[in-house]
Amino acid sequence: MVEKCQTIYIKGIDKSITYDLVENFFCNKRKSGGGDVEKVDYHPEDGYCIVYFEHPSDAKNAAAKEKFTINGREIQAQMYVPCLGLPEQSMNWEDMPCVSYEGNEYIVKFVKNLPKECSQIEEALQKKCVKVEWPKSKSDFTVNLQCTVTKDVENAKEILKSWKEEAEVEMDRHMNKYVCQKHSTVPEAWQALLVQLKTLTIDQPDRVAVLLDKKKHTVIVAGYEENTEALTRIILNLIKTEESKIQNQTEKIMKNIPLDFHKCQQLWKTHFGKKLANDFPDLDFQVEINKEEVNLTGKPTEVNEALIKMHEYLMNTKSKSLNISKERYEIFMKKEVKEGFIAEMKAKGNKAVWNVTEDKVQMTSLNSKTSR
Repeated sequence: MVEKCQTIYIKGIDKSITYDLVENFFCNKRKSGGGDVEKVDYHPEDGYCIVYFEHPSDAKNAAAKEKFTINGREIQAQMYVPCLGLPEQSMNWEDMPCVSYEGNEYIVKFVKNLPKECSQIEEALQKKCVKVEWPKSKSDFTVNLQCTVTKDVENAKEILKSWKEEAEVEMDRHMNKYVCQKHSTVPEAWQALLVQLKTLTIDQPDRVAVLLDKKKHTVIVAGYEENTEALTRIILNLIKTEESKIQNQTEKIMKNIPLDFHKCQQLWKTHFGKKLANDFPDLDFQVEINKEEVNLTGKPTEVNEALIKMHEYLMNTKSKSLNISKERYEIFMKKEVKEGFIAEMKAKGNKAVWNVTEDKVQMTSLNSKTSR
């Protein structure tokens, strides 16, 4: 006796058509011709799902309609026989995916003005079937990564399954070579600081650049880490000099320093403010993790000296990041896994600040061996 087929194959599914939408739609005999649904094998990332009905006649009636519209999107239905496998899915080779890569706006601005750097990144990503399109507008800092896979490429469909993830990882790998540091000053010292910056000579302009945020009275240094750190020291001393000149005019100043989340976390968890209090008892030092900034209030000279100490401290820390899948994130966030990991790190004497999100693990440590 041949078992009657009670499943249908649905093509054209994406994440906008949820599992519940599919199930409810095909349970509705008036809309779909179907009936009671046992389960849905849901694969929006691959553009299809398989609906299992309780009665073969419901599957046959739904498949006979061939086309439906769910949530404004057209889908196609056909009978599905499990032993024959999935139907061959046709590809629209004219509509390849594109990723909008949103990196640090100052690093993007630095890189896109250097033809040699751009070419190196473009050549590397071309090997991953990615065409890099740099932003053309001064106010646009989004880099478009366009898929160049064609039907003639060997294993094209397999490449497309992980293309987006690999394109972003490869772009991250190149953009993470560069760093960005922001240094603000008080409004009263801004104009004098600009005059000093105009006299500044940068030895290797292809490795580091100075950018300005005039509204926030902030100097941004972007480029390779070694060059950025060297130029940062010079700029901090310029800021210290100009703010010292107005010390007699201002009893106290407050400075808001933008910092990356993991750097704020490092300062907060290592009680850096208490360390500063020993040298600057009148200084108020606050870490605002949620705002991603540090606030210092006190005499100009003390604020500037504290800033130099803070940046020297952060320069001695090492950060590493690792892209993870959502599944690994969920495993890591389980109580027993997290506690086991912490216990192992403590047993090895590894001290670090960890920031875990759904797609990335960020670790910052004063110990270079720990970061490796």
